[in-house]
Amino acid sequence: MGKQRKSPRVLLCLLPAALLLGSVGCESPVDSTTGTARSDRAPAGELSLALVLPGGLTIDAVRYEITGNGYTRSDTLPVAGSGSDFSVVITDIPVGLSYTLRLTAMPLGDAGVGCVGTAPFDITRDATTLVNVVLSCDEVDHSGAAIINGGFNVCPSVQSTMVTPVTQTVGLPVSIGVTARDVDHAPQPLAYSWSSAAGTFTNGNTATPTFRCAQPGPATLTVQVSDGQCTKAGSVSLSCVVAPDAGTPGEDGGVPGIDSGTTPADAGGPVDSGTTPADAGGPVDSGTTPTDGGPIVTTVRINEVESNNGSPGDWVELYNFGTTAVSLTGWTFKDSDDTHVYTFPAGTSLAAGAFLVIEEAAFTFGLGDVDGARLYAAGATTFVDSYAWATHASTTYGRCPDGTGAFATTATPTKGTPNVCTPPPSDIVINEVESRGGTPGDWIEIYNGGASAADLSNWVVRDSADTAGYAIPAGTTVAPGAYLVLEEADFLFGLGDIDAARLFYVGGSLLIDSYSWGTHANNTYGRCLNGSGAFVDTASPSKGAANVCPTAPPPGRVVLNEVESSGGTPGDWVELYNTGGSAVDVSGWVFKDNNDTNAFVIPQGTTVPSGGYLVLNETQFVFGLGAADAARIYLFQGGTQTLADSYAWSAHAATTYGRCPNGTGPFVTTVASTKGTINSCSP
Repeated sequence: MGKQRKSPRVLLCLLPAALLLGSVGCESPVDSTTGTARSDRAPAGELSLALVLPGGLTIDAVRYEITGNGYTRSDTLPVAGSGSDFSVVITDIPVGLSYTLRLTAMPLGDAGVGCVGTAPFDITRDATTLVNVVLSCDEVDHSGAAIINGGFNVCPSVQSTMVTPVTQTVGLPVSIGVTARDVDHAPQPLAYSWSSAAGTFTNGNTATPTFRCAQPGPATLTVQVSDGQCTKAGSVSLSCVVAPDAGTPGEDGGVPGIDSGTTPADAGGPVDSGTTPADAGGPVDSGTTPTDGGPIVTTVRINEVESNNGSPGDWVELYNFGTTAVSLTGWTFKDSDDTHVYTFPAGTSLAAGAFLVIEEAAFTFGLGDVDGARLYAAGATTFVDSYAWATHASTTYGRCPDGTGAFATTATPTKGTPNVCTPPPSDIVINEVESRGGTPGDWIEIYNGGASAADLSNWVVRDSADTAGYAIPAGTTVAPGAYLVLEEADFLFGLGDIDAARLFYVGGSLLIDSYSWGTHANNTYGRCLNGSGAFVDTASPSKGAANVCPTAPPPGRVVLNEVESSGGTPGDWVELYNTGGSAVDVSGWVFKDNNDTNAFVIPQGTTVPSGGYLVLNETQFVFGLGAADAARIYLFQGGTQTLADSYAWSAHAATTYGRCPNGTGPFVTTVASTKGTINSCSP
């Protein structure tokens, strides 16, 4: 709607048979037809008119229109400008009743403003008619407003890609995969599209297709991951090679000192693995000219290699895929340097289906980014197995499957345990935690937010202690949108008031999700929104079902609104906020951290006004707030303390912890500390 301007009043004196625009008490008007003064008319005078509008707008022309009694007349009357004189006599209007005068004007220099006014009048013989006309001036709209409705979409992220094996023969399939995450699962389920000029895909619109090289050389495979609104890209590379000759094993590739030739490495030449590759599980020999008198048949293989300073250093894992134990007495391990030799101690044995790890501290030489691992039977002359690499793995290099498969970059290091070859599924999260002794005890709830069933066999659950933890039984799967509840009776350890729940991938070395707390929840800790949001103290436990999230505080409630635990100004502090429409007396209320012995009683006469704040400083409550701590506020009514609100954290915030939106939302890390004022939340 345009802005209404105030309007000047214009006085019009109407004479018999003539119309004068002017003011009362004018004399000797000028006849518009002769230009001379007229004295034969009723006294009327002349017009001295400067039509100046509010805001400095000046009218430079007025158009009149007279209608009525079958009579019509119109013309434009020029106005020279602000302060100029203007008078006119309009003659020859017949005597009559109910005429209408309409004035229109356009202010000088402002085409966006128009003025109009109308008034009725009569022409009576031998009388003067005075008419007041109000020019109403409207300014056209120059601006407007829009109501914008919208929503948020969290774009997907590409977390990892994999290829197994990294070197493959032209025409043979290679397994590839991408791990992507979309925390809001909207607006559509994730869609995948793989492409490459180097070959063809099978099931190229899935997360885990297969690929066949069309020609030798390096190949780059690209995947586009989309949620229907955002698209993210990832890529993976492999080497395509021509099929080897039947008598030339050693497809793992080589480095100097590791080869598929016919002369053993310990004699200074290449190393041959015979005519039966180790991956096939058959006999392994030292080439065509062994010095030990013949080949050796064994089920022991190099199974996993850490070359980039693992825990506590580099290491090599052996695996026995056979059904009987194998003695390793006198066996030797080398890298690509023949002077680097480790000899297994007498009595060393590897049981069937077992793993053996040799540490850098034992073999005393490190493994480089361009290096190899070689294994020899007793006497260091009978070749058993080898693997070579040209760069450090992002995790480790391992056989997939254990013992018999080709080497690939693993999903996670699994030192001394089965290799993890497939990236973990996304959208598996810890969703709710009961640490105070539920029914029948503590429990941890896991949720599958993905679009397909997830196999959690041998995934590991731990609390805050870095112990072995609890391995989820083999064959355990969770359907899409379903829950898995792990009971205290299953994992055999309780959850404390200062503790954590952590979920690890197969083998227990890759952390999938975790949540830690500094005090027991009033109910449970759960994600809000269910499956994807931040952890909050839920409204009530919902074991094995969607979380019951707290609603906004009811009107009149005083809530904890912001917490500084890392030494603010002048120290730690907590902020209370009154969400209601009237002041609340908080006299005698009690503030505590996670220790019941640390209690501060709010002084008598303390009130929090409607929409107002109350800050409690460390100088008042005299105990500090820790990195893993809590803030709790209690009403004191009838001699009983009742918990009004609480918030717990496991680490200091970079700024402060505060409710977003202010006073009603869940606690988050704020953009900036806002002690005693509205919280600073992310846009």
